[in-house]
Parts: sequence; structure tokens; C-alpha cells
Amino acid sequence: MRGSVAGECLALKQLSLSGNGVELVVTPAEFSRFALEAGTEEIVGSWEDAVGKILAVSVLVHAGKKVLVLKRRDDLAIRSGKYTASVIGTVTTDDAESGNALTVAALRELREETGLTENDGILAFRGLALAPGKLQPVGIFEFSCWRCCDEILRSVLDWPWFAEEHEGAEFLDAAASLGYLLSPVSRLALQLFRGK
Repeated sequence: MRGSVAGECLALKQLSLSGNGVELVVTPAEFSRFALEAGTEEIVGSWEDAVGKILAVSVLVHAGKKVLVLKRRDDLAIRSGKYTASVIGTVTTDDAESGNALTVAALRELREETGLTENDGILAFRGLALAPGKLQPVGIFEFSCWRCCDEILRSVLDWPWFAEEHEGAEFLDAAASLGYLLSPVSRLALQLFRGK
């Protein structure tokens, strides 16, 4: 082992559960890792490649009783060609420095992937989950849109960044959405939504 890569990551400082939800306090922390270079002079990847991000968010978008189901592009590294019933992403150090890290990340991911903002609806925290086989906690959110499904869908499909990760979208009844092969986190988000 000859190389070292340093960078910032988030360290969990405090996690408090109450009747009002979850308070998660994170702090930027230095992360260093050593890389096997296999005889080359370059270090492959970054610290994110080694450990990933410490926290993630999942945002279920709905209008009334219908949920937005997205089809991921076939050429993506993660869940390529699969369907998701949520906008997903990771919490960054910038999110942590901007206030409630989970809420800030949820709103950022929502905007990046769909073009929807807090002016289009209400964001509600539903819980913190750990998917089977994963070590990354996920903040589960619901975004209740004020506009009708057709209007939201047109807006999402016209959003320039949408095509970076997705190739299709539609609004479906929550029960029908469960018929798709979804990630465990998307399934949990749908079950929470249906259990209202």
C-alpha cells in the first residue's frame, strides 16, 4: 500500500428519536484511506468509492393517491433499467452545513432529478430505514404535490436533468406501483404511504 487519499465525509455525532421524528446531527470529518496501487503510480477512485456516503435520502412523490414511478436508464451503474418509486440520493457535506442535512438533501435530490421544488408541494419526513444488506441509513420522505398528475408529469419529463438518470415516468396507484420490481427502500416508502 503506497498511496493515501484524503477527503471530507460526514460523521454521525448524535441521533435522537422522539414522537416528533428524528434529529440527526452530523459533522464534517476527515477521512483517509490507503489504496492498493498494483504497481501503478495512480490511485484509482476516491474515498466515496471506498465507503460510499454515510447517509441517503428517498423521496416518494405523490399527487393525491397516485405516486410517481420512474424508470432508470439502462446504462447506469446502480439499478440500471429498473423502476423506482422514489427520488434517491446521498447526503453531502454541503447538505450538512446548510441546516437539517436530511431535509436539505431530500429537497436537493428532488430538484436535481425532477425539477420539483418546495414551492410545488409539501415535504414530510416519514422515518429512517436501513435496507436489507445495506449499511447506509436512508431518510424516507414523502413529497405531496399541489398540482395535478398530468401537469407534474409534463414538468418532470421536460426537466433537462431528468434524462441524466431516467428514461421514463408515470403516475400510478400505490398498489399498482408495488407490482414493479422496486428497491427495498422504494417498497418501504410505498407501504408507509399506503398505511396513512
